[in-house]
Amino acid sequence: MKVIVIGATGTIGSLVTKELGARHDIVKVGSSRGDVQVDMTSIDSIR
Repeated sequence: MKVIVIGATGTIGSLVTKELGARHDIVKVGSSRGDVQVDMTSIDSIR
């Protein structure tokens, strides 16, 4: 299964990513790092 983890490069997100990554394909989303960068305050960025 493909799982999107928002905040994947943060403290909690990195632990979640590590745990889920053993069983799933992870798409890491962050504000400045990760596979995809998103500004959560901008609807256009999220789209």
